[in-house]
Amino acid sequence: MLLQPVLRRVLTADLVIVEQANKHLINYLLLLLSRLRLKKVAYWGHGWHRQQRNPNSLSAMAKKRLIKHPDWWFAYTSSAAEYLRSQGVEAGIITVAQNSLDLAAFQEALASVGDEELEHLRTDLGMDEQCLVGLFCGRLYRGKRIPFLLQVAVEIRRLLPWFHLVIIGEGPERELVEDLSKWEKGIHFVGAKVGKQKAAFFRLAQVFLNPGVVGLAILDAFAGGLPFITTDIPHHGPEIDYLENGKNGLKCGPSLSAFAGTVVEVLTDRSLHARLSAGAKASGQEYSLAAMVRNFKGGILHCLSIGRPREGRRGSALP
Repeated sequence: MLLQPVLRRVLTADLVIVEQANKHLINYLLLLLSRLRLKKVAYWGHGWHRQQRNPNSLSAMAKKRLIKHPDWWFAYTSSAAEYLRSQGVEAGIITVAQNSLDLAAFQEALASVGDEELEHLRTDLGMDEQCLVGLFCGRLYRGKRIPFLLQVAVEIRRLLPWFHLVIIGEGPERELVEDLSKWEKGIHFVGAKVGKQKAAFFRLAQVFLNPGVVGLAILDAFAGGLPFITTDIPHHGPEIDYLENGKNGLKCGPSLSAFAGTVVEVLTDRSLHARLSAGAKASGQEYSLAAMVRNFKGGILHCLSIGRPREGRRGSALP
């Protein structure tokens, strides 16, 4: 549990927006103040914990019990809003924020990478211009299905010997990636990268491979114009909503053969790759930080413009 020293600011605010998190003790006081019609309170969150294995846990039940108590909701994505409505939250008090990142600096870095730099990078990695490159960029942990990704890379290289996989990131499964990259010449582990160094690998790649849970990395892929390929598994983050199958990426079955086959299809079908790449670039503009700010602004103004909530809007009494 966390106790945040923000009470003075809370008392002077017209609207308090807090993360939907059981661990924040201030949330319970805020919901009580809202219940007494003394303070407007909004939640910002998913609606439910998507990676939680036990929906009947005390934490999950508490989160669900309190879901209708805020005066307003800022939902991460459209599926979060859909879930809130299914739990009885009025549609009129939900703003879909479209959770995003500030990618302006990354987009500038992408634009600054020149052809000569890409050629040097290919040489360093033992590639030539004929090579096809898949990219993973993210934290190396169980949820990302890193062992599966490595198996996929080996299978794709069996089908397309000129395929290479570049892995950017750090995490608990780093050693596994490092060990395989030492003897499998088509797999390149480069560690954590930022700025122009990170951008260069995105420019080098043709596809973004993410067989495990999807998060905000999908926006990096879109910024780089890379088709995003993932699998149909449970427990994705809310940002999976941004994947439009067949438009900016593909979601396939969770098996090795399905994922490897999908990647090979995208890499060898030029018209398909061009369509998905164009869709990814368009989505990068749609799911921008500027759009998220506009959505938040609209929700805040709307919430402040309405009167205090009527009793009929509320859920059951606080436990």
